[in-house]
Amino acid sequence: MHATVPVKNPIRLYLSICFLCFFMSAAIVSSAAATTVSGVLTGDRTWTKDGSPYIVTGTVTVYNGTLTIEPGVMVQFNASSSLRIGNSSTSTKLVAQGTLEDPITFTSNGDVKWGQISLQSSMAEGSIMEYCIIENNGYSNYPLVDVSSSNVTIKNCTFRNTPNSGLRINLNAIPALEANTYTEIGGYPIYINNYALSISAVDNTSTFDESNTKNLIYYAGGDITHDTSIANAGIPYYCHGSSFVYGATLTISPGAELRFEDHTGLWIGSITTANTTNRLVAEGTSEAPIIFTSANKTPTPGLWYGINFQSRDSGSVLKHAIVEYGGYGSYGNVGIYSSFPVIDTCVIRHSSNYGVKITGAAGDNQPGLFCNTITGNGTGIYVNGNADPIIHDNNITGNTSSGLTLANTSVQVDATENYWGSAGGPGTSG
Repeated sequence: MHATVPVKNPIRLYLSICFLCFFMSAAIVSSAAATTVSGVLTGDRTWTKDGSPYIVTGTVTVYNGTLTIEPGVMVQFNASSSLRIGNSSTSTKLVAQGTLEDPITFTSNGDVKWGQISLQSSMAEGSIMEYCIIENNGYSNYPLVDVSSSNVTIKNCTFRNTPNSGLRINLNAIPALEANTYTEIGGYPIYINNYALSISAVDNTSTFDESNTKNLIYYAGGDITHDTSIANAGIPYYCHGSSFVYGATLTISPGAELRFEDHTGLWIGSITTANTTNRLVAEGTSEAPIIFTSANKTPTPGLWYGINFQSRDSGSVLKHAIVEYGGYGSYGNVGIYSSFPVIDTCVIRHSSNYGVKITGAAGDNQPGLFCNTITGNGTGIYVNGNADPIIHDNNITGNTSSGLTLANTSVQVDATENYWGSAGGPGTSG
């Protein structure tokens, strides 16, 4: 027989057992709460707060259904894994709507480099990301979010802490962007990839923190064939390639700043095909001028092609704008070729060749230059061919070769009531 061991303090023993059971139970609940996901998911799915965190152990691809993510859910990605919504043939949607108090978080599972959230092609239409935090990726050159679909809404989201871009937009997609925050972005906060129409997606309600390494919107350029707008985003656009407006109107908001890479430019219309729908409407204000300049960190005259009006369009307006450091090759800051825009109250300066180059017959209409400051160029205004511009009330001074050169002496240009640097007019010291 075994002797019974007396319990000196049964209450203390009871409490110890209770605490042990509680912590074991908590450990089991915590372990059970984590949900691992990977591979292909089809049909409608919901990731719940009770199932959070969701550990993405391998890339998740969602087809033919809606993935709904509840407020407060945390999604953690293993190294190189991503979340892909849709493809080119199945209708798929992401609905990730958090709240201000309970956002949805997409982040790394520890100190690893995960991929991206990809909203692919037209089949992701109707997707929404609201009050989401997307952070801490870094695999390859993936952005935090990659959008190739229009009719996608991204608002009140935070993009942060990536060595790459925050948001990349492809395939002329125009997602609805509103009040997002971009912070600690090592690449470009927004990267517009090879399709010009996507520039319309950029909003004027988002915040770009000074902690971003390249606080610019990357714009690859290309053909603009539908009416397109460029908002004042609060940071400049880096125009890596040239843009060509054909059969459309490009509208630029006051305060927008476009910085052009060397040997690129902005062309309105075609020099060979007349089209009355080719139009630039860039109307700034005295408080918020539109700036067209060089992207070079140490700009000098002649780095880019400038703005060139190339068709018999009607209605192009350049007002309260600054155009500078153009004149690459035989171009100027502004080129007018058989066209008749109105250039009004602009500063046109620092071209290696011409401030404004006007050539070709404009037909029954005449290009107009009014109340501009044209200074620091090689030639202020150069007129050739049968061009017959109206040049009134401008300040044309400090141009190294001449204020106005008339290459065709058979045309009498109306260039009265301008200031040439002297009250006596261009025939004196001006």
